[in-house]
Amino acid sequence: MRLVISFLMIMMTQMVEARTSYQVFVSFSMPQQLFEETALDAARHEIPLILNGFYHDSMQETAIKIFELSKKIPNLSLQIDPPAFERYGIKQVPAFVAENKKTFDVVYGNITVERAMDEIARFGDTAKDKS
Repeated sequence: MRLVISFLMIMMTQMVEARTSYQVFVSFSMPQQLFEETALDAARHEIPLILNGFYHDSMQETAIKIFELSKKIPNLSLQIDPPAFERYGIKQVPAFVAENKKTFDVVYGNITVERAMDEIARFGDTAKDKS
C-alpha cells in the first residue's frame, strides 16, 4: 500500500511539473548559509532565483555578490524582478512559487525544492487545475 501511495505521489508531482513553471524568491538579507543552500537546491532543479532588488541598493555590489555566488554554484539562474514579488504577494523569503496558466501556489519557509513540489502536488491549486 505504501509503495502505491508513493508511486501516486510521484505521478502527481510529474503531472504538475509538466505544465507548471517554478521560481524561488530570495533576498540577500537572508542568512548567507540559507541563501546559498536555497540557491544550490534551486540550481539543481534548474529553477531561477528571484530577487526583489539590489544588494545594498548598489548594482556594483550586487554584481560582485552574484559573481562570487556563481563561482560556488556554476549553473545559478538569478533574476531581479520586483514586480514578481508584487504579482505573487511575496512578503517573506524564501518563497517557492509554482504557476500554471490559470493559478499559482506559494510555499514559504526553509524547505527543499522537492518538499515544496510535494506540498504543491498534494494541496496546491496548480495540481487541481488539469488544463
